[in-house]
Amino acid sequence: KALAEQLTMDGHLVWGVARRKELLERLQLEIGADKFLFSVCDVGNEEENKSVLTQMNEKGFLPDAVVLNAAAFLNDADPQYNHSLLVKTFRVNVFGALFWIESFLPDFIKRGSGKFIAISSVAAFRPNSKSISLSASKAALSMAFRGFRFRYAGSSVRFQTVYLGPVATELAREWMDSSGKPRYSFVLTPKEAASAIKKAIQGKRTNYWIPFFITFLFRLTLFLPDKLFILVSRYLKK
Repeated sequence: KALAEQLTMDGHLVWGVARRKELLERLQLEIGADKFLFSVCDVGNEEENKSVLTQMNEKGFLPDAVVLNAAAFLNDADPQYNHSLLVKTFRVNVFGALFWIESFLPDFIKRGSGKFIAISSVAAFRPNSKSISLSASKAALSMAFRGFRFRYAGSSVRFQTVYLGPVATELAREWMDSSGKPRYSFVLTPKEAASAIKKAIQGKRTNYWIPFFITFLFRLTLFLPDKLFILVSRYLKK
């Protein structure tokens, strides 16, 4: 939502894809139907993705940049491992993203320009005590983008990855206080995260670490054993 607002304010046409129709309709009323188009779709459902692609093709819509921001954070480890939830997470976080690469890549190559931006997470490098699938899926998406960069090195199509730290949204309630504001200074607001993603869309770097300081510290913790990292993480979330 915040990213759509900022991009349309800059004069871009945005096509939003999400599950909740009422929120998309409200956003379109706020922004204007001439700047914001939308489709109701669960990106974890390939048939729904194909339907949206048909809608875009019928309107002659070919984006300059595709932001792959959908994410499922499901508690698949409590009280025990739930394989069906892991499959659901991968359908959204990985397969739902890679579908759009297959869909637009040929046209991007033919046109001679285009960007795919994967919204990953620092969770791609550390396990999560609540969700086996979150870290595994974000790691898979990040590695897939590294593979695309390797395969299409030197081409006019760019594959960029944004590694986000904690963002104060419903997906990460533990990082928010009772009023919905960030609990710590290193937790991004949605507007701050959107501004950073917008810079990535406009930029040329391969990887973006946002915000830099906390993600840098996070990368330093890769030298810590997982057991110790989990204890530190649980303490911060209390």
